[in-house]
Amino acid sequence: MSDRNTFRPIKLISSDNIEFNTSSDATCLSGLLTDILEDFSDDIYNLNVKSEILMRVVNYLEHYKVNKRNDINKPFPIEKDLIDMVEDWDYQFISNFDDESLLQIIIAAEYMRINPLHDLACAKVADIMRKILRENGDDGPLIIAQRFGIDQNLDDEEMKKIEEEELSGIN
Repeated sequence: MSDRNTFRPIKLISSDNIEFNTSSDATCLSGLLTDILEDFSDDIYNLNVKSEILMRVVNYLEHYKVNKRNDINKPFPIEKDLIDMVEDWDYQFISNFDDESLLQIIIAAEYMRINPLHDLACAKVADIMRKILRENGDDGPLIIAQRFGIDQNLDDEEMKKIEEEELSGIN
């Protein structure tokens, strides 16, 4: 991004027509917004993200325009919980989402190409799943499927194989 755009005010408009004000320096974590700022001189951008999710995405971007961000180690160590893997602010931020909003954050981060937010949200889902598997043993995969609305079109043999693979991965 060129220096002339560093502190340019930007208006992001959600898919339900709610406006959010930010600045070009806050958008540097977003590949989509970085590309748009480099290619166009407009200061208003319509995004295919609902307002309640875009508000949180902008909050994340604003936080990291002034704070140093640490990457999440990958692969995500199976023996560690998310709280031990990320900064306190990140943990508090991502822990305030219900499951549906968490999945919407993953979709928005993918769409806007915000890799650190995408990694954080995926790590949170993995953390939830791992805890369910730890606490529920053989019933874990079914509980995960129910919690996240995953349709299970597998026969008993296929389901048993998946359960064994999942459980062997956390022990």
